[in-house]
Amino acid sequence: MKTRFLIALATVGAVSTVLRADSWPAPTPRVFGSELGSRAFKVLKPTLSGPSEGVLFRLDADGKEQIVWEAKLVNTPHRVLVDDSGRFVATIDTYANLGFAHSLVIYGDKGKVIRDFKLEDLLTQDEISKNVARTETSRHWAKKCAFQLESDHLVLRLSWGKVIRIELLTGKIAETK
Repeated sequence: MKTRFLIALATVGAVSTVLRADSWPAPTPRVFGSELGSRAFKVLKPTLSGPSEGVLFRLDADGKEQIVWEAKLVNTPHRVLVDDSGRFVATIDTYANLGFAHSLVIYGDKGKVIRDFKLEDLLTQDEISKNVARTETSRHWAKKCAFQLESDHLVLRLSWGKVIRIELLTGKIAETK
């Protein structure tokens, strides 16, 4: 009887450790490059639960940074997509709190927010419950999502086959399949 109790106690301890295992280190400044490397984006002064600063830049002929724009971001992004033309930056998720507020933020000229999507703006409740893995702090919707910048659109191809096209100029969802 005592052995069964100890085994049960060890099992509960192991399971609760797994559930709490969703811990994140403090964020650090990072740089994200565009697909062709013509532009890059720095995330500076990141915070675990608040905004950060962003700097979009390009390199001149001598390899020196030329700032395109600097702005305060609505969050500390987990991932960033940079348009090669330098017209748009899309941030994906909030660091350490994926899949809630600021799941996708599109920035335009001078770092102005064009659209700030929470996950429910992109996916239905049914899609979230059926297709999105959940941990203590996050909903991992973008983990197996392919993001592509295509002729003034951001295209999201989700792992279960859904495709979302967003107009970068307006932030409007152009089409979903």
